[in-house]
Amino acid sequence: MGSGREDSSHPPPLPLYVLRGHLAQINVIHFLRSNSRLLTGDTEGWAIMWKISSRRPLAVWKPHENAIIGLSEWGEDRVITHGRDNKLYVWKLGATDESGLSTALPAETRSSACGQSYRAPWLLHSLDTNSLNFCSFAMCYEHRDASANTSASAGAGTGESDRDSILIALPSALDSDSIDIMQLPSGNRLYSSIGMAKTTPTVVSSASQTKSGMAMSISLFYHSPDSSFLMLGAGFESGHVCLFGKDTSSADHSISPWQSLYVHKAHSQPVLSIATLSPATSPFTRKYIFSSSADSVIAKHYIPHPPTHDTSPEAAVKPPKTLTTHHTGQQSLVIRSDGKILATSGWDGKVRIYSTKSLKELAVLKWHKGGCYAVDFGYVAEAEGAIGGDSADMQLQKRETTVASMTVSAAREKREQERHWVAAGGKDGKVTLWEVY
Repeated sequence: MGSGREDSSHPPPLPLYVLRGHLAQINVIHFLRSNSRLLTGDTEGWAIMWKISSRRPLAVWKPHENAIIGLSEWGEDRVITHGRDNKLYVWKLGATDESGLSTALPAETRSSACGQSYRAPWLLHSLDTNSLNFCSFAMCYEHRDASANTSASAGAGTGESDRDSILIALPSALDSDSIDIMQLPSGNRLYSSIGMAKTTPTVVSSASQTKSGMAMSISLFYHSPDSSFLMLGAGFESGHVCLFGKDTSSADHSISPWQSLYVHKAHSQPVLSIATLSPATSPFTRKYIFSSSADSVIAKHYIPHPPTHDTSPEAAVKPPKTLTTHHTGQQSLVIRSDGKILATSGWDGKVRIYSTKSLKELAVLKWHKGGCYAVDFGYVAEAEGAIGGDSADMQLQKRETTVASMTVSAAREKREQERHWVAAGGKDGKVTLWEVY
């Protein structure tokens, strides 16, 4: 287990593995398929899918002509890439699609005298985007009705729910200080121009007069796994963090307009990152959203309950909890799927781990030379038998029995998947893999 406080007398932890393949700065990292794969993207537009158990590339391609600013997965067989070339692509890249794809790393391609041809994954969908402000997309699976919501809740993190339709939030194509929400696979624009000056204020009456600047980071999620109340979190150039909400239970989008539920200027500098529990991997109700900025503040904002006819939104809003870290430029903020810890990557090259409950700094991971710009947690599953009341010894015995019945390679892959991974990418083009808590 890696842990290293900066003021500790113990030697700092070292990464378990270092992945070398990119020649440019790593901008974004994302674990896939229950930690069996890792997807990385750099500032030259290259993407690499790594197999965690072997630390080898399974797919290498260049989806964008400019920097990659966002990555995600859509079910078990699709990945999404978002680039500074104003494009968002959906690729077919399941386990059965990996065979035959190029594994030549960017260094090998560049060193080839005439350039090296490569086979890229199959392109399924394409969207034109506004990437002027470096703001990546946000994604969540669409809740269509009560039965779909129940299914999504039961299958969260397993890929077993109906995941044919997703919602994509992006900076508006017409105005960078507002946000549009698209639907895939249809490609339809469901909602447009959501922002501080474009919504119905319910908590802060002066929201429409506040100049927010460009949207810098966004998060899209339903208030709870079985809810139809869609929420959009946004961090702006002005330092404001906002929450907008809409009841999506009606097919008529005009019945319930988007409302501004929360507005707070938590930062003196532009917001670099906001995050809540991932809608794809965490079945828990979202209670808070975190933000980090070019300043040294990390803020914990409490998510208000959806407004009803019987409740006052003003009474439900709590003031945010803030921590002045004295470390500027913490970004790529991410929360682990169990909701217990969060991580940031820093301009000083360090990854810092914090408690989501207390905001106490728990660990500092230092290896990269120069800045560190991307970090992600591996998925942490609920221990089998924990809900049924099995003891820790019984759970361990069950896992050991399961592993003993596997082949050597399968057992190795399972052990690697069950590690509590943290992956970090830096300006040096390298990716480090750590194990924490």
